[in-house]
Amino acid sequence: MKRGLVWFTEDLRVDDNETLLKAIEENDEIIPVFFLDSYADKQQFSIPRCGNAREKFIKESLMNLQHQFNKRGGTLLVVAGTPNVELPRLCVEYQIRKVYTKKQVGSEEKILQYEIKQHLLKLGVDFQTYSTSTLYHPDDLPFSVRDIPMLFTKFRKLAEKESKVRT
Repeated sequence: MKRGLVWFTEDLRVDDNETLLKAIEENDEIIPVFFLDSYADKQQFSIPRCGNAREKFIKESLMNLQHQFNKRGGTLLVVAGTPNVELPRLCVEYQIRKVYTKKQVGSEEKILQYEIKQHLLKLGVDFQTYSTSTLYHPDDLPFSVRDIPMLFTKFRKLAEKESKVRT
C-alpha cells in the first residue's frame, strides 16, 4: 500500500489544494498532519511572531480542516513538536515514502524545509513541494521568474493575456 504524508502549513483547506490533490492521486492512503511547533511562542525583537488574531484564525482553520477530514472518513494529525524532529519520526512510524507540502517562500521556512528534505532523503523518503502561494503558478507565466516586469501593469497585462489561473 502506498502511503503519503501531507504536511499542512498554511493551506489549511481541503478544496483547491494542489498539494493535497497530488498526494491523493499518487497514494492509496494519506496521513494529513499539522505541527504545533511553538512558532507562536517565538519572538524577535520582543515582538511576538504570531499575534492573538492570527493564532485564533489558525485554530479555527484547523478545526474546520479536521471537520472536513472527518466528513470524508479521515482525521488530521495535530502534532505538538517541531517538524524537523517529528516529521522523520512519523515517516518511520507510518512507513511513509513521500511527503507533500507547500513550497515555502520565507527565508527561515526555506532553510527548515531544506534541512528536513536532507534528513528525509537519508531515510529514503521523497520530499515534494508545490508552489501554492501565488495566483499564477510560476510555471504558467509567460516569462521566467527572473524576468518579471518591474511595473505591475505590464506584469498584469502579460499574465492575464497569456496565463491561466489554476483551479
